[in-house]
Amino acid sequence: MVVKTLEGKDELPSHPGALSAYVNFQRIAQACSKKYSYSTLFCSFFCMCVTFMDRGAMQILMPFISSELKVSDTQSALLNSSFYALNALLVQLPIGVVVNVVPPAYLLCLLMFILCVGAFISSFAATFLQLAIVRFFVSIAEVGAMPVAIPLAIDSCSEAYKALVMSMMLGSNACGIALGSVIAGYCSEWFSWRSSLVLASGVPSICCGVVIHSCAGSTSSKIRKPSLEPYYSLPYTAYLLVLATGFLAQLFWPPLVWWPTFLSRYSSLSISQIGNVMFVVNIVAVPLGSVFGGLCGYMLQRNTNSVQSGLILSLLFSILSCVPFLSILTTDLFLLTQYQIMFLLSSFHLILQTSLPLLLTPAFKLAGAASRGVIFALHGFFGNLIGQLLGSSVVGIISDSLSTTHGHQSLRLAMAPVYACGIVGVSLCIAVAAKRI
Repeated sequence: MVVKTLEGKDELPSHPGALSAYVNFQRIAQACSKKYSYSTLFCSFFCMCVTFMDRGAMQILMPFISSELKVSDTQSALLNSSFYALNALLVQLPIGVVVNVVPPAYLLCLLMFILCVGAFISSFAATFLQLAIVRFFVSIAEVGAMPVAIPLAIDSCSEAYKALVMSMMLGSNACGIALGSVIAGYCSEWFSWRSSLVLASGVPSICCGVVIHSCAGSTSSKIRKPSLEPYYSLPYTAYLLVLATGFLAQLFWPPLVWWPTFLSRYSSLSISQIGNVMFVVNIVAVPLGSVFGGLCGYMLQRNTNSVQSGLILSLLFSILSCVPFLSILTTDLFLLTQYQIMFLLSSFHLILQTSLPLLLTPAFKLAGAASRGVIFALHGFFGNLIGQLLGSSVVGIISDSLSTTHGHQSLRLAMAPVYACGIVGVSLCIAVAAKRI
């Protein structure tokens, strides 16, 4: 046993047998702690991947859905992005409070159940309205998972690895989109889009719910009283940094949502080849960008001006992403091979994703332990509001409005102004935040 001194300090037992028992107990406790950390990290990462597999499947299957249900570009934007963003306005901020009240494992299992049921019901939709109603409820699972899973993963590791774990979790959404895209792409060659959606989204969500219940269910805590204090105590600078991630999402999500449709119109790639391109972009480029950004933030911690340096570096990466993006818009993709197109898209998303951890790391540090879920709730809120509800939807609206005058080139022209507005928004938020730090 451990003996308490008068000063309150711990002393090791003097008896050899008691000392040996104490050392063995500490080893067992450390092993159990590591096992809990690894299982929590796995469950959190798995959950984030599965929630975004549904979106990846919808993006790659959208040409089939548009052809069968007569869906326009504006309606396609509603299905692929706007409903997620609208639910972020309704669900994301309350989730930031609920995550500190309800055990995380219970929330994640509930979200997986919603995703599973929604994927199966979506396969029976006969009209756009029916599909839209179901997808509205399915999007609750995606927008609610991030403020629950990411803080749970970060709190399970030591302080030295929190930045790297956060960058890994930020890349999990791209891994999910990649897996959903490639599974749906290959399934679409053998089955209908309805069966492909169930195989790429419904089945993985069942598996994820079972894994979470068996691995992380025992770590749940008791239900506590809800409080809005985490939102009130968050510094103004942290709000600015999270708002900057919202404009960064305006650079990231509209292209990612529209790339499958864009490539089907402006390249000679088949649906399965487009699925391969999106798989590499999401499974390689985006996670590598997140990890590289996390490493940059980790290395900058040794510098006294690490926050300012990280913000400047984030802005430089955001501006640098203009080079591959403009190359994609201005190049005749019919003359390029699948791997050349893959390289252009991967370069764009790798450079852009590097900026995200450099913005979220200082915001995470400014927030207290009780506000960590709030940071990612706000990140999802602004990202869905600016990047998807406004960004992706505006691309579809502009494309439809230009189709009468510019015809086939309308989508290409619609993506440029949305991207330019995102660059301006990121620059302004970073400039104001840098002055306040």
